[in-house]
Amino acid sequence: MSTGFSRSGLRRTYVVILVAAAVLALVAVVVANSVAVAAVVATFGLLADLALALVAFVSERGEPERDPEALADSLAGELQGQLREEAQNRGLLDQRVLPLTWSPDDPEAAEADGWSGSTRLGERFGEACRDLAEVYGPVTGGQRLVVLGSPGSGKSVVALLLALGLLEDRPPGGRVPVRLPAALWEPAREPVKPLDTWIIKYMAATFFFGNEHTPRQLMNHGLILPILDGLDEIPETSRRHAVDCINDAIGTDRPVAVTCRAVEYAEVIRNGADHLQEARRVKIDPLAAEETIAFLAQAAWPDQMDWERSTSICAPSGTGVLRPVNGHLFGF
Repeated sequence: MSTGFSRSGLRRTYVVILVAAAVLALVAVVVANSVAVAAVVATFGLLADLALALVAFVSERGEPERDPEALADSLAGELQGQLREEAQNRGLLDQRVLPLTWSPDDPEAAEADGWSGSTRLGERFGEACRDLAEVYGPVTGGQRLVVLGSPGSGKSVVALLLALGLLEDRPPGGRVPVRLPAALWEPAREPVKPLDTWIIKYMAATFFFGNEHTPRQLMNHGLILPILDGLDEIPETSRRHAVDCINDAIGTDRPVAVTCRAVEYAEVIRNGADHLQEARRVKIDPLAAEETIAFLAQAAWPDQMDWERSTSICAPSGTGVLRPVNGHLFGF
């Protein structure tokens, strides 16, 4: 990624400094006519630490600051490639996406907002991405979206498809949707602006070799659209604080998307988080057993598998899901 100091430039700088450090360490040992292994290791370790510090310094100050919108475009291109690779690894590009349907969590509020009724995602990967992006709206606005669902309903897949859909519709220089695993966030560890500080640190560690300069620049210019995936995965003791931090960070005009289990969200949002309560809330509807069976029937199962017998054993239970067999749920 070209982000003010390229990855290839960083790698070359790191290698050159590290090799130079190793050579200096060995020369120093030879000159001193010392063969003490401990001395070699200690010297090499010290110089290696110095090399890492120099790399961080060079990455922060080695080149002039670049245009924030150009940095955003560069990040968006890399994220799009990474997310499509993840989708490929999940098998989403090779077959139809499960026919997910979502509906307003609060029908009255949704109708007042000009949106009501259930929305069925397209069964092809590209269609599903576009449908989700359309429900969210353009990245240039300050929309808030909360996706609710039961365990295993597909919330994380929705977060992936949403990020890709928004990236595809994103105009040059626009906000970059970044999917963030909420389980890694410990809001109590960041006393000042907990959400923004964590986003900067996470992006630095994930995309910029630990350099916080570029993600901070993007955040300061309002060019990051956070998609917080799995709010319910934050420990219960920290969840209320996390919601308050999100609410304070987004204020009245910053965009955000959040996925969470429905029950946990209802508990943690109660009596607070006024800005987050104004978000459009949608819930992923349970899959009908017939749809699940039809989807699974498309898979390339081993020849020895008796698919009809399996589906008859796991017959629809009348609740919209498949009946558990031997303690396991057969299906999605």
